[in-house]
Amino acid sequence: MKKLIVLFSSLFILGAFTLPHTDTYIANRSMSKLVWSGKKLGAEHFGNICLKSGKLMINHGKIVSGDFVIDMNSITNEDLESDRFNTMLVNDLKSSNFFHVEKYPEAHFQIIRATPAEKNKYDVIGQLNLKGNMGVVNFPLELTYNNKTVTATGVCRFNRTKFGITYGSDSFFDNLGDEAISDEIKLEFNIVLER
Repeated sequence: MKKLIVLFSSLFILGAFTLPHTDTYIANRSMSKLVWSGKKLGAEHFGNICLKSGKLMINHGKIVSGDFVIDMNSITNEDLESDRFNTMLVNDLKSSNFFHVEKYPEAHFQIIRATPAEKNKYDVIGQLNLKGNMGVVNFPLELTYNNKTVTATGVCRFNRTKFGITYGSDSFFDNLGDEAISDEIKLEFNIVLER
């Protein structure tokens, strides 16, 4: 009987050292920042958009998974000083021409795989659900640790037309001239997460 107890104790101790230890980090929305930008001939616009929620799972310094929700209603413009033109641009971005936020108020991003590159740097492949369309995006990401927080920073570039946003794209419409809008959207992120 004693041998059996010792055997089970040994297996339990061995299991304790081999079980994965995964930490869950939750995004601090007020400390996190997302900046979007888009271009057309001779002009570039940029602004902010808010994170609604976010979670990152890390096992011994390696990203296991991540899930983030973006509040599409929160989109702003930061480069146009005219209130009139600023409002016009934001309303256009919220309309069915672009993100149709009344019907699709949230965008979702989920990490599929995070491959370690250099120290605390990863090549991330993830699934983006934007305007009701699913697509794969990839980008570099860096983690910075500070006590009980970790900050995820990077730049994600993706083709908006793959998510059904074709307005003003010369890939879909002819004779747009200098009214053509670039298919690429850039999203810079600095997301602070707390354990």
